[in-house]
Amino acid sequence: MSTADAEYRNSPGVNFSTLKLMARSPAAYRYGYGADDDDTASRAVLRLIHAAVLEPHTIDRDFHVIPDDVRRSPKITAEAGGRAVVKAADLATAQAMAAAVAAHPVAGPMLAQVPASHREHTVRWYDPPTGLPCKGRLDALVVHAPGRGARATVIDLKTVRSCAPREIARMAASMHWHAQAAHYAAGVRTNQGLADDEVDAVLIVMEQAPPHDVGVYRLTPDGALWAGEALRRAWLDRLAECLRSGVWPGACPDEQELELPGWAYPDAVEDDDDDDNEGTDGGANG
Repeated sequence: MSTADAEYRNSPGVNFSTLKLMARSPAAYRYGYGADDDDTASRAVLRLIHAAVLEPHTIDRDFHVIPDDVRRSPKITAEAGGRAVVKAADLATAQAMAAAVAAHPVAGPMLAQVPASHREHTVRWYDPPTGLPCKGRLDALVVHAPGRGARATVIDLKTVRSCAPREIARMAASMHWHAQAAHYAAGVRTNQGLADDEVDAVLIVMEQAPPHDVGVYRLTPDGALWAGEALRRAWLDRLAECLRSGVWPGACPDEQELELPGWAYPDAVEDDDDDDNEGTDGGANG
């Protein structure tokens, strides 16, 4: 990974990648915070895609591209000199995705107005209710001129299998993308002294497979961003309490009754058998 990425990861502050572990349990957060996070090949490819879209001039600096028929080896790692090793096919895909984003009628102009200083943009702040230090690394930030609507827009890139609305809604909810956007928006609001309704967020979703379709989804302060902030707020408040008390419970701290799924109970099996018999008899008599 790049020097900037390494410095960000090693700096203090609650980042979203760790905060979302609170969805599992405080114990999961405590275990995950500061734990080693291996830089896998798949993560390197995702960073390559981001670089191709946002900072193509950094590809030669941060990535060592090898032919598709060459296997990774200690020799290749040494030749990379600390750069991430990726295949030529990965680079071709990343560049094709970047071209698709640039050609999109909404995503292209939106990213074109983002200056270099606001791409891969780091924000740091203290959460006002808890005092916890927080940080975020935004893919891009657009600062608008004073007027109607939002004063700033957080942009987050996502690589997906499908950019269809139903699929993106499902993934956003299950992977907490709305809470991630809310975390970044909170940092922008705090640093720039903006009101809740003056910062919104946009997801630019990109299909990794050809034809690399692109979608743009806005998260509004009174919609998805509001729901994400409620989730983020609950996690931060619970984290602050765990830090004060020194107690980090797991997901199931109390005894509870085991509830089997309905089909696992004998009555349900008998009912299913009766239904099957009735259907057979009806078909024979009919």
